[in-house]
Amino acid sequence: MVWSFWLMSNPSRADASREGGEQQQVLSSSVQARKGETDKSNANLIFSSFAGLLQQWPNTFAYSGHSIIPGIVPRATLLYHGTNDTNGPPKEGLEWLAFDPEMSYRIASIRPGDTSLYTYVATHPLRVIYFDGQSASLGTPGFMDSQFAIINASVPEIFPDLGHFIEAEYARATALCKLADKYGFEGVVRMNTGFELLWLLNVINVTDPFTDNVPASTTKSHPAHKIFAPNYLRHGRQSPLSRGGFWNAVHSGSQHFFAPGEVRVILDPEGFISFYDGLESLNAKRRSDGTSGGPRSRHRLYGISKEDARTVQERLVEVLGRKNSENWRADPGRPDWRAVVLTIVDRYSPLLGELDYLLNRADLNATVQAIEVRTLTYDLIMPSLDFSDWNSPEPGWACPRHSRPIRMIIRSIEGTLERLCGKMYDLFEQTILLHLPITPSLPFNSTLEVIARSKIPAWREEVESLQKWARLVYMGPLSAAL
Repeated sequence: MVWSFWLMSNPSRADASREGGEQQQVLSSSVQARKGETDKSNANLIFSSFAGLLQQWPNTFAYSGHSIIPGIVPRATLLYHGTNDTNGPPKEGLEWLAFDPEMSYRIASIRPGDTSLYTYVATHPLRVIYFDGQSASLGTPGFMDSQFAIINASVPEIFPDLGHFIEAEYARATALCKLADKYGFEGVVRMNTGFELLWLLNVINVTDPFTDNVPASTTKSHPAHKIFAPNYLRHGRQSPLSRGGFWNAVHSGSQHFFAPGEVRVILDPEGFISFYDGLESLNAKRRSDGTSGGPRSRHRLYGISKEDARTVQERLVEVLGRKNSENWRADPGRPDWRAVVLTIVDRYSPLLGELDYLLNRADLNATVQAIEVRTLTYDLIMPSLDFSDWNSPEPGWACPRHSRPIRMIIRSIEGTLERLCGKMYDLFEQTILLHLPITPSLPFNSTLEVIARSKIPAWREEVESLQKWARLVYMGPLSAAL
């Protein structure tokens, strides 16, 4: 049974104050101090996180999310909800909606009884925040670290509600609703097999605390519509065509494995928040664990100090305050920083993969390998070669008017390219000093072959070291396994 209807009405607004004139305090609102300017040594980690936003594979690999970023779900976006409830579609309150119908159908079809799939349409741009990583997966330590940090300013080592995952999910969603009520967003985008929207309105009154003189709303609180009944896994008759539901859900999720990822959410880089950004307790933990160089799959937020967790909370308050002051509109005149980062990934991924493959080929002599290394490294550095105006200032790029998140993104770009390009320049210079011919010469030059052969092992080691570092950046399917 498939239903389709328009539901997402314009959000109600309520007075920002609570009883007694006191405003509910969920997050600290002190944002005067600019703490922890971006540590450039984490440039590749920040770059990697930013490049992988809303993509299934990077967030499956680095499952413990380290990023929070605001965005919108555009008007007319279709969202789906599967249920076995015979009372009809949920119309109000806390709800879980999927961007792919296969995901909703799969969740509902494993339960006994008839399955109904409802289609919702956003009647206005939905204001959301996105937690990266496997942020919608239940039970495994690390999956929900960033949500714990935002809600509680602390992160447990193990999941604190073993055996009560569904109840804990409702408690977590309710806590997020309180933040949504206080700070003016409407939903949370998270990822499991696919991407979902945790819809947070109408459980509690909606308010924009950053706007004065907001008229009171008569909207009343409603209990959450329970999509998971306590006995939802009991044995009984299931949907007759549900056998393919699992693979269909996996297939739909795989469509978002790599860039551009989930395109039905438009993120705002001006609000990008990273747990790799100047939080000394986490930097110290990675140094102690020996994971400063990665892989990111070993990074968790467990061990974050209360002070650093509060710093991230304050950054989120600041970001949401700006979004509300702008009515969540995106300035079309701003640079598309996601496009900049993804363009870098698209450019360097195949060429680095080719370079690694070339230096490990046993069917080529060393002279041919060296000539090809020269060609590949030149292809990488060619756009940045400028012999006319060395060391010219770039006031537009270094503009001090950039917001903190954009300064962080710029530094991550600069730090990543500094490492990648620096190594390519070094390898190119070494090939030039060999005085190689344009093409392999005839007759065979044995002296040049001996010299080139002596260089190949060091080049191979340098490229492998670079790839180990670049895997944190996620260089795409052409690179070595992560």
